[in-house]
Amino acid sequence: MEIMVRIKRILSDMERFTYLSGYDEELGEIFGVYDNKPEKDSLYICQNGIFWNVNSERVSIKYRDILSIEFEDPKKSIFIKLEVIDKKIFNLPVRGVRGNLMDVMEFFRFLKRVIHDFEKQ
Repeated sequence: MEIMVRIKRILSDMERFTYLSGYDEELGEIFGVYDNKPEKDSLYICQNGIFWNVNSERVSIKYRDILSIEFEDPKKSIFIKLEVIDKKIFNLPVRGVRGNLMDVMEFFRFLKRVIHDFEKQ
């Protein structure tokens, strides 16, 4: 399924998600950004992957390179743990909360679906 359909179905209702138009040299077309304020690690959702900043350093991950995705405690954790091909582990921050629901759970669902779509290609 096309990534824009996944964005519309899963991310578009999130208060912190905004559609964005742009292009990233490494990951292709930029479709939107998930705002992680007050921190400066907002997530940019692109055609072929996702990127954000950690300590002023860019972290970018292609969907195809993700081997596993998990989060330890969905009721407390704001991080999604991503393991990539070279066995590196990254903690993807998703800080938003809507009532009793944490955005990390919906973002986790989005990534699982997109990764599955890329595996089928």
